[in-house]
Amino acid sequence: MVSRSQKKFRIGDVSRMLGVSPSTLRYWESTIPLLSPRKTPGGQREYTEEDVRFLGRITQLVKNEGRSLEGAKELLMSGKGEQSAVLLWDVLTDVRKALHVMERNDHEIGA
Repeated sequence: MVSRSQKKFRIGDVSRMLGVSPSTLRYWESTIPLLSPRKTPGGQREYTEEDVRFLGRITQLVKNEGRSLEGAKELLMSGKGEQSAVLLWDVLTDVRKALHVMERNDHEIGA
């Protein structure tokens, strides 16, 4: 579970940290289903520390190791054991959506 007090980063901050453009980050988000930063009511992306670490790994694979984005995606999504990473990330996405709904409900009732 992501702590509410966990630091959040805007796309410009993440862009500067990783040395990639905001448009590259948006493209990666549209291409790699494992990456789904939360968006504010105003539509701005909020990246968690976990998101930044994941993006750092993508950056390392693409920029430093010379892999294609598709190759990096395949490596990151390759499964081990009985459950594949794709299934695990589908579950994670569902959990994130549920947490978002819960946080919105908490906000609405003033909790």
